Amino acid sequence: MFDRPVGYFGQFALQGHLEKLLHCKVDLGTPNSLKPRIREQVLKEIFNAAKDWKERIQDILDAIYEIQKFTNGMDYDSFSKDERTIRAVVLDFIVTDEASSQIPENVQVGYPEIPWQLLRAIRNRIVHAYFSVDAKLLWDTAENDLPLLIEPLKRIK
Repeated sequence: MFDRPVGYFGQFALQGHLEKLLHCKVDLGTPNSLKPRIREQVLKEIFNAAKDWKERIQDILDAIYEIQKFTNGMDYDSFSKDERTIRAVVLDFIVTDEASSQIPENVQVGYPEIPWQLLRAIRNRIVHAYFSVDAKLLWDTAENDLPLLIEPLKRIK
């Protein structure tokens, strides 16, 4: 089907083609697009579309830890000038939203100390207003709000 290496354009074209043929939604991924922590498990369960919500909790924690790693040793001034780090942090905020949206409502209700709706609101702001992401708000959230979520999230497991 492809006469050259396939990037995202090719992958999405193939996905659209498969959806037309199969008359259902298709989600394509590659082994390299998966974190090593879950790659083997996902490949074993490739046909199992239902994802365990507890894994999504771990995804949120991993995103928080990654944000902490990216910003470690920085102050706001250095963060605000580092476009690469800002973009990496933005991506992890998107991960926290996508993962939190997979947590069942009954679980969310049982852990009211976690601001589930706010996690999703951050992503909506970042994605839909990508041209005006406020580095100061990202910084303050990463430094002051996210660390407070770690222990409550760990208790869910």
